[in-house]
Amino acid sequence: MQQYCPVCALPICAPPAYTLPVIGGNLCGDCLKHPKPYQRTRCALLYENPVNYLMHAFKNNAQWDIGRLFYQLWLDQHTDAIKALNNGTLAQASIIPVPSHPKHSAKRGYIPTTVLAQHLSRATGIPIKHALIATREPEPQKSLCREQRLRNLTEVFQARHAITHPVILVDDVVTSCATAIAASAALKKAGANHIEIWAIARTPLI
Repeated sequence: MQQYCPVCALPICAPPAYTLPVIGGNLCGDCLKHPKPYQRTRCALLYENPVNYLMHAFKNNAQWDIGRLFYQLWLDQHTDAIKALNNGTLAQASIIPVPSHPKHSAKRGYIPTTVLAQHLSRATGIPIKHALIATREPEPQKSLCREQRLRNLTEVFQARHAITHPVILVDDVVTSCATAIAASAALKKAGANHIEIWAIARTPLI
C-alpha cells in the first residue's frame, strides 16, 4: 500500500487516488534533514483536483456543506486517532485552530480552520482553545517557494498563554509545512509537550 511520512504526511510515492491512506512509513528526506517541532501529521485527502476546487469553495465562498464533508472524511480515515483518546495519548489534549490575521477573517466573515476545529471538537469531545494569535499579516504564500514561505511565517504566531498539555493543531491544507512549523514552534515555546497536526489535505509535492 501507499506509504507516507508519519511526521509531515508527505506521500513517499505518487499516489493512485485522491484519498491519503493511513499507513505510516519511514520519515521522508526533509523530515530526516530538518526535524519538525511536531510529532505527527494526520491528513485525509491529497490536495489535487477536485479537492483543491472544493477547498477553495469552502474557504472563500462559505460552502458549509463542503466543510462538513471534509471533517467526516477525516474522521473516517483516522479512527485510530480517535481511539488514542481512550488510551491516554491525547487524554488531556486541546484543539487549537491555526489563526488567521484579523484582516483576512474580517474579509471572509469566518475562519475556515475554526469551522473545521469546531466539527472535530464536537465529534471527539476534545475542547477547543484559541491559544494562538497571528501577530502580523504575512505575504500571500501562494506564489512563494518553500524557503520563502518559511521566512515569511517566521514569528507570525504567538501563544496567548503557557501551554503544558498535548496540542492538536487544526489546519485546512499542509503544503510546505511552513504554517505547521511556525505555529508549532510558538506552541512549543509556550510549553506544549506533544503536538499533532490534523489537516484535511496534503499537497503531494511542491
